[in-house]
Amino acid sequence: MSAGGLIAAILLVTAAALIIALPFLSARRKAAADGALLKQQDRVIAYYERALQNIRDLDEDHALGKINEESYRQDRELWAQRGAQALKLLDQLTVENGHPADSSDDVIEQMVAQSREKQAASTTQAQP
Repeated sequence: MSAGGLIAAILLVTAAALIIALPFLSARRKAAADGALLKQQDRVIAYYERALQNIRDLDEDHALGKINEESYRQDRELWAQRGAQALKLLDQLTVENGHPADSSDDVIEQMVAQSREKQAASTTQAQP
């Protein structure tokens, strides 16, 4: 085999190997990116749950008279804002992940509406 043929064969084998390996390499990158996004979503959910727990604790302390009204209102407003920010961030992350934030809610709402329509139709037919 000539030197030119050998170089051509090596280039052909290398190109074939790259073409075959490329989907596997891109899948790993996507999986790593998805994993990082899921970790970030988990952190945001944990922060939101912490904000809710702090609001519940504040409500309980206020009901028992442990904190004054002004401090209660300020702290409650602060944690409510933080919780709202966490929910907004969670919605953004959900959309970035390729899952529209409201798609599952829309499906559930449609199912509830269909169920109510069927129920209303059966109630109307049952009445003389």
